[in-house]
Parts: sequence; structure tokens; C-alpha cells
Amino acid sequence: MSSYFFLFSVTLLQYFVTCGSSPRYVIDAMRDVDETNAILYRYAPTTSFKNCLRCQKMVLDLYPPGTSLRWYICEESALCIWTLIMYIDYLTNVAKPWWKNAVIILLLVVLVISLIFVLLLLLFHS
Repeated sequence: MSSYFFLFSVTLLQYFVTCGSSPRYVIDAMRDVDETNAILYRYAPTTSFKNCLRCQKMVLDLYPPGTSLRWYICEESALCIWTLIMYIDYLTNVAKPWWKNAVIILLLVVLVISLIFVLLLLLFHS
């Protein structure tokens, strides 16, 4: 149980680190676009220059997302799978009132749906 709480704490800490940091690729892409625009505006006629939005989007697409998000999704997947195993183990042990089983089954359904999305997100970011 202590290792489960350790994984939970690490996942929670990683969540706050991931949420608190800016994605590197957005900042770098914004800097590159601003530098490109400054150079082009310097040599362009005074009023006839338009920004190339397609070029800016291509610059944004070149930068891969950070690894902190990948680690967070990995930790979240492991935590969801471990919680799923613990819920199933709780259901199979001792006979409980029907309402406790109904609540556990409802939580299991929500957890399985969440796990599907987290695993798809992990596959996408891998």
C-alpha cells in the first residue's frame, strides 16, 4: 500500500510540474516567428507586407511536445491500472451489501472509460 501511495504522490507532483510549466515548443516557436517577422518587416515595403499564417503553423508543428507530459501520462496509466486491480480485488473478496457493490461497479465503469482515454493518449504521445 505504501508503494501505491508513493506512485500517487509522484503522479500528483508530476501533474503540478506539468501544469505549471510552459510547453517549450510554443515559446521557441513564438520566438522564431517573431524573429522572422522582424527580419521580414525590416526589408519589406511599409504597408504591403502580410504575415504568413501557414508558415507560422508549420513552425509550431516542427517542435515536439515536452517529455514531462509523457512521464505524467505514463504514471497516470500505471495508477489507473493499479486502482482497477484493487477495485476488482475488493469486489471478489467478501460479500458486501448490494449498494456497496453497485457503487464499486459504477466506479469501475468510470475508471475503465478513463483508462481507455489515458492509454490512447499515451499511445498518441509515444
